[in-house]
Amino acid sequence: MRFLNRTIIWILIGLLILISQFPLFSCSKSTQQEQTTTTSSSINGIIDANEYPNSVTYDNGNFQIYWKVEGQGLFIGIKAKTTGWVAIGFNASSRLTNVDYVFGWVSNGKASISDEYSADYHGQHEADVSLGGKDNVTEFGGREDTGYTVIEFKRALVTGDAFDASISPGDLSIIWAYASSDNISSEHSRHGYGQIHI
Repeated sequence: MRFLNRTIIWILIGLLILISQFPLFSCSKSTQQEQTTTTSSSINGIIDANEYPNSVTYDNGNFQIYWKVEGQGLFIGIKAKTTGWVAIGFNASSRLTNVDYVFGWVSNGKASISDEYSADYHGQHEADVSLGGKDNVTEFGGREDTGYTVIEFKRALVTGDAFDASISPGDLSIIWAYASSDNISSEHSRHGYGQIHI
């Protein structure tokens, strides 16, 4: 009987060790990318003076957008006066429906990015991959510097993903936003609308 009890105890200990290797849920968002390296020396979270030929400023200089097109790629740089998340949305309207978003933030010195989509007029957004699409941000980088967050990323003008805007030459409606938190589910501090010319 004593041998049987010891055997059961060792079996239970073994099961507990095995279960601990496979968590039932994760608090991290698996669809977000985290920067470990960048594949382009220009996408490094530093916006150089001659890096982008186009720029526009919103919110009294607190939100700056930089952009360029090279081949079939769109390069975006964002600099905002916050240590929380920053975002840009393409094909934006005042009702916030069918908006293609890219969110970026920096935590503990590492940049993260998420390709998101908003289907309702409240602006609630989900990661494209959660909706059956793909993450179409191909390169990114970022950093925090003296109270500002800088995020740079690249995506194709036309990704073929139903949850991404197809971007063509001309005026592109955008929405911009930033928050004081790195949690992209948190509400924005400031936001606005505008246009950039591709």
